[in-house]
Parts: sequence; C-alpha cells; structure tokens
Amino acid sequence: MKSLFGRPVSDYLMSAGFAAAAVAFIATASSYSPDARAFPMASAFVLLALSGLDLAGLTNTAAGRAIRGLLNPAIKADSNPGPVSRQAAAVLSLAGLVAGLVLLGIEIGVPLYLLTSLRFRARRSWISSIAVTAGVSALMWLLFVSALRLDLYRGVLFAR
Repeated sequence: MKSLFGRPVSDYLMSAGFAAAAVAFIATASSYSPDARAFPMASAFVLLALSGLDLAGLTNTAAGRAIRGLLNPAIKADSNPGPVSRQAAAVLSLAGLVAGLVLLGIEIGVPLYLLTSLRFRARRSWISSIAVTAGVSALMWLLFVSALRLDLYRGVLFAR
C-alpha cells in the first residue's frame, strides 16, 4: 500500500471524498440566487474546512500530531483512526439517518436511527436502547410540538 505523510493513502480517502463533495456542492450552489445559496454555501464551506482539518490531522507529521492533540486531547498521539470499513459504516449510518428523515420524517427517523445506533453500533441492551429512545422521543415531542408548537416534518411517505 502506498504511503503519504506516514499513513496509507486509504486512510485519507474518506476525508478527501468529503472535501471533493464540498467543492462540488459549492460549485453547484454558486448558481443559486443569493438567498437560496446562503445556507448551502455556508454548510459546504464548513464541510470543506472540517475535511481539510481531518486530512491534515491524519498525517503522521508534527503538524498532524499537533492538530490531533489540539482538537482531541484524549486521543493518543500515535493512534490510528480505525479501519476504513469502520469509518465507512459510521458515514453510512448517517446516510441512513438522512434517508430516514426524508422518507419517514423526524418523528420516526430520529427514534429509528437512535435505536439502531444504540443497539448495534454502541452494543447497548435492548432494554436500555428502547428506554433511551423513548425518552429522547418524548422530550423531542414535548419541546417541538408541545412547547414550541412546531409541526415536525412527516417525511415523503407520510406527508399530509
């Protein structure tokens, strides 16, 4: 495996992909009207900055170690971020959350993501996973629907 700055090139692929996606998003959003592009451009620039920091922090150089130590003091200076498959699984779980939010809405998508994350990624028991999910769902409903009187997005499949 080829190496770049003391790490295998495969370690950089995830962050480089996010940086490329951010650049593509910036290019696409630049054609929007000023009001329509404000949030997408801000989000894309944040993603680009975070991807750049991650790429720099991944390097096995003095600057990379300094960035890792500054942004995550609990991490050991020589630690590996984990195999790419584990990183990809984390990203894919977030993609599942986004798909769940779009298709099923917030009231179903967030609890479903939370339950599956607690049970399968964090390896918590079914009882604790269900209890935490129920508590978060109740608090989410109380805050947004009851207190703030905001309708939660119902998703494409359950749109009124």
